Amino acid sequence: VENNRFAEWAHVHGYRYGTPKEYVEKALTEGMVMIFEIDVQGAAQLKAAYPDDAVLVFVVPPSAAETERRLRARKTNTEEDIQIRLKNAREEIRHWEDFDYLVYNDRLEDAIQDVLYIARAEQLETKRFSCDIWPD
Repeated sequence: VENNRFAEWAHVHGYRYGTPKEYVEKALTEGMVMIFEIDVQGAAQLKAAYPDDAVLVFVVPPSAAETERRLRARKTNTEEDIQIRLKNAREEIRHWEDFDYLVYNDRLEDAIQDVLYIARAEQLETKRFSCDIWPD
């Protein structure tokens, strides 16, 4: 972090997470699509660092009650962890308008497909092409 080697990083739920800048820049150079599962802090950092390339998709469960149900169904979190995650989710949802797209994760398969559709549409944006369509 101190040497500016991360494209994004954050403290989330007591842990540090981050993405090395070299991986992002290599993928961009190769024209690859990258999909990150990150929090709003990391998303904002990516958008600031790569404003022409970062496309932010906010994926959200259909309700707070469903979020809590899913956390409890995992059976891997303590009650304290669940409460912290719910509090963080309520804070993060306030930032949904900072994102380019919103996907409701009511059914996982549909949400995955929606994200893939967004990625494909972004790949086909004319600004992503730097060649002649019909070279003479």
